[in-house]
Amino acid sequence: MAKELNAAIVAELAERYEGVANLVLVHYQGLTAPQMSEVRQRLRANDINLEVVKNRLARLAFEKAGLPDLRDLLIGPTAVASSDTDFIAVAREVVDFAKGHKQIAVRGGVAEGSRVDPETVAELAGHGSRKMLVSMAVGAVAAPLSSFMGVSSGMLRSLVSVLDAHRSKLQGD
Repeated sequence: MAKELNAAIVAELAERYEGVANLVLVHYQGLTAPQMSEVRQRLRANDINLEVVKNRLARLAFEKAGLPDLRDLLIGPTAVASSDTDFIAVAREVVDFAKGHKQIAVRGGVAEGSRVDPETVAELAGHGSRKMLVSMAVGAVAAPLSSFMGVSSGMLRSLVSVLDAHRSKLQGD
């Protein structure tokens, strides 16, 4: 009976994690029930799911879902914070909550399908949202083009002015 139940849990978790490109593994030992409830509510408000899963079942589900090997991170009480939208948002929320609660330790995770270490999670948490980073990149590309267009249109205006003056001079003679 237990094997069938565990197999069903692994299948359900694997199905859930197949669509998830971003997750952070968190050590949470020592958190009280109200603190755990607080972190869940805070994450849920940002479309981030936090669940406590047995390490063995999580490892099997991650393998079945095609995620990178995370077995060395699955030691002791581990919670999985996951989102299918923005890894930076997941990292920021988990790291911010961990700053106020020393019981939480980020172990690592998966960002856009690639394994990341705790230092990378902390570094990415310091960046802006994905949308903000994309807009900054677009701005960085667009700024030189905008300057080029300004210079080009100025040169064309000057050329048109010179040609217009030359036409006026020829008509006046």
